[in-house]
Amino acid sequence: MLKYFGRKAILAIGTFLMPFIVSSIALFVNRLTGEQWIDLIQWLVPSVLMIYNISNVTQKIGTKKEEKTDK
Repeated sequence: MLKYFGRKAILAIGTFLMPFIVSSIALFVNRLTGEQWIDLIQWLVPSVLMIYNISNVTQKIGTKKEEKTDK
């Protein structure tokens, strides 16, 4: 039970902090290169993470349905 809530808490905190982390990385890269990478990184990273989360959730739903049908 504690593992479940700990995992959910880490995911919630990570989801909340993700925009701040992404924007700080984009600003750091912008200072290093002097080019406008901020827009690209701020749009690319969240969209990739969203696609990954959706695929991960659908895989979990599929495995739960298979477990129910096996019993």
